Amino acid sequence: MYFDFDSYVVRPDAKPVIEGHARVLVAEDNETNRAVVLSMLDRLGVDCAVAEDGKQALDAAMREDFDLVLMDLHMPELDGYGATEAIRALPGARGKVPIVACTANAFADDVARCRAAGMDGHMAKPFRLRQLAEELRKHLPEHALAEPGARPPPPASAAQ
Repeated sequence: MYFDFDSYVVRPDAKPVIEGHARVLVAEDNETNRAVVLSMLDRLGVDCAVAEDGKQALDAAMREDFDLVLMDLHMPELDGYGATEAIRALPGARGKVPIVACTANAFADDVARCRAAGMDGHMAKPFRLRQLAEELRKHLPEHALAEPGARPPPPASAAQ
């Protein structure tokens, strides 16, 4: 797996690229891929939780509120398609969380299958940091992109 960090430089003294308090669930079974994505999200200023397979992703989505899910497709226990379909069946805001596929499957049929499963976006691996930032801006809800401290926490009833 190759990720190109050179296309986007973040200085140590720079403000995070994503200004708000975005909370992203990373569902990725490959340890190396997971470490790279987490590093990229950290550089973008995003708070993350991790699931190492689709079942863990579903369990996390049932327990916690996330602003977005980055979903690998090929994972043990429950693949990304099945996890997405199960998340979409959750009641309230948890069932509506934006889900973006992160996969090496990049053909038009693959993208269509992701959409049919209920995913909102698709990023083909390998992707660049700039691409990840663009996808986050496209799919994160407005409150997750607000200036820090500008948004109140989502009401508990929204997660029901």
